[in-house]
Amino acid sequence: MPAERGGLVGPLSGGSRAATELSDRALLQAMLDAERALAIASARAGIVPDEAAAAIAAACRAGRFDPDDLGRRAEAAGNPVVPLVRDLTEAVKGDAGPDAARWVHHGATSQDILDTAASLVAFRALGPILDDLEGAARAAADVAERHRATVMPGRTLGQHALPTTFGRKAAGWLVALEEAAAGLERVRRERLAAQLGGAAGTLAAFSPDGVEVARHYARELGLAEPALPWHTDRTRVADLAGALAAAGGVLGKIALDVTLLAQTEVGEVSEPAEGGRGGSSTLPHKRNPVGAVLVRAATTRLPGLAATLFASMAQEQERATGAWHAEWEPQAELLRLVGGAAARTRDLLEGLEVHPDRMRANLDVTGGLLMTERVAGALGDALGRAPARDLVQRLAGEAADSGRPLREVLLADPTARAHLDAAEVDRLLDPEGYLGSAGQLVDRALAAHRARLAGAAPTGQERNWPAGLEAAATTGSQAARLGFALDGPEEGPVLVLANSMGTTMAMWDQQLEPLTDQLRVLRYDHRGHGSSEVPPGPYRIEELGADLLNLLDELGLDRVSLCGLSLGGMVGMWVAANAPDRIDRLALCCTAATVNGEVYLERAVKVRAGGTASVAEEVLSRWFTPSFRDGAQVERAMGMLRATPDEGYAGCCEALAAMDLRGGLPKIHAPTLVIAGGDDPATPPAKAEEIAAAIPDARLEVVPGAAHLANIEQPEQVTRLLLDHLAHG
Repeated sequence: MPAERGGLVGPLSGGSRAATELSDRALLQAMLDAERALAIASARAGIVPDEAAAAIAAACRAGRFDPDDLGRRAEAAGNPVVPLVRDLTEAVKGDAGPDAARWVHHGATSQDILDTAASLVAFRALGPILDDLEGAARAAADVAERHRATVMPGRTLGQHALPTTFGRKAAGWLVALEEAAAGLERVRRERLAAQLGGAAGTLAAFSPDGVEVARHYARELGLAEPALPWHTDRTRVADLAGALAAAGGVLGKIALDVTLLAQTEVGEVSEPAEGGRGGSSTLPHKRNPVGAVLVRAATTRLPGLAATLFASMAQEQERATGAWHAEWEPQAELLRLVGGAAARTRDLLEGLEVHPDRMRANLDVTGGLLMTERVAGALGDALGRAPARDLVQRLAGEAADSGRPLREVLLADPTARAHLDAAEVDRLLDPEGYLGSAGQLVDRALAAHRARLAGAAPTGQERNWPAGLEAAATTGSQAARLGFALDGPEEGPVLVLANSMGTTMAMWDQQLEPLTDQLRVLRYDHRGHGSSEVPPGPYRIEELGADLLNLLDELGLDRVSLCGLSLGGMVGMWVAANAPDRIDRLALCCTAATVNGEVYLERAVKVRAGGTASVAEEVLSRWFTPSFRDGAQVERAMGMLRATPDEGYAGCCEALAAMDLRGGLPKIHAPTLVIAGGDDPATPPAKAEEIAAAIPDARLEVVPGAAHLANIEQPEQVTRLLLDHLAHG
């Protein structure tokens, strides 16, 4: 399944950021993430002891295992899960003893783990792929805007047809790129699912709690929760294959256009030539469109790979005899090739050199023949449509055969001259006067692009933002697609739960059941975290707040209550101060209005250099009191931290470093509860006191025996305070 390709030719078709998510090590970690989630989900359902789940979770680190050795031993069982389970069991036995080790892989089958890992790998690889498609779309939009009125020949079946604009061509690229990205995003959000069914798809080993385990399993992983196990229902795999092949088709079309426009005889565009790019081993004068060539080479292979996955859909009964195995490598290769093509297309469009003078010169190559439709239309009023067309067709043939310009032939023909004088002929033969609605079409494409970037509400739904806020929040920023989950009664009042940095929406699992008795609970992941996109940092608190407002608009939620912990509380303060009509009641837990910026800037540097694992011990000491630093809940929280993308964590650190929310606190008029952890070293009670003093009529509560993640360490007390606040204000 892994698609890492080094050596002499592998980087030519891959070599993107997505490729790092497709390595043997990445797949191994994804398999271990599935085993970790299985243990935690089973513990939450009361099947696996908490101590065993914590030991299993602690052992699920790829660095402890050798993927090459696992691969060699996989042949005996037909998949790598079997030797991995053996090794993981031994690791847990060595760490925590046989009583914990007996629960490794409990109730699952190999396909559960490998299908889930494949979904995780695809989910993670699609992050940078979607980011590169976004970058390519932005570049196409820039080209379309700059060349809205740059006239060029439109070509059909390889021949000059009618004049168009290069802006119209680039707008076509833009729309296709965004539609391809939307298809991939839908698959990423809705179709990449956790797999858990057990030996025959009945969850028998978890009885009677199988459905509950499956639900916790999917939530722990941040993947879609399927209605049923999909061991031999491969529509999800086919959806991914189709979306990847479609995206590849769009990228291949753009590359083909560029190679044709860059031909010596055409010369209307060229790729950047820095660093010797496009050079020939023999001909010093050549400037080859190598970026486009490599995109074409990669995307040409995609239909065959997708066809293999479609051909593998017919699978026997409850478990396939080979068709499942046939999916692994083609799926990973699809992701690798589309990742490489998306990255190269982005580079190509960002550096594309456009030559309007060559476009204008090429319009004159046929001596005006591409304007015959316009001439025939002008003569049609006097001669009739068919006679006018026959006349112009005859005169065009005469011009082509003789090499004379069409203008000269028209003015020499008595019938044409009787209805068209020289000035009218010149007007009719001017390409800039026959562009139809090209400019308006470019404008439509650009307007749709800008609306999407700004996170516009769906068609027919107005964005509910205060005047001036949109510009402040989105200037210079990149919109991020957020992963989210909605639970509870559809008609219930909505409560938003906003997470701490380094966690996912799963941090609220202990609050979810009591809250959803009466409330509609919206949980989401901040940009750079969990199931949300990972734009390049640094981030700003305004962007994080705008992300939430965009999500509320997307879901049609005009007014909500919000409970935010740590970073989530900071986002809550920003939204409540800048969009006060959107917040009904506010709860701020273990948070601060300003922090020591130098500390967080240093942490951002450390994470980018050594990953989130490099700050794990430091974060652990702030998240939990010493007496609580063991057990499944702590290991689960640390698993969230280790799984947080380095760029996302660092970008949020930079947002905190630049943040100062103190000036906005007096503007918050929603009934506000401020909760502090009595033993919180990250945001001590003094920080909470400052917030409560600055927000009119805010109420302060201190939770004894809790450090920073108070909702995990003291879940019952935090939940009780929150429910009381929401009920009484």
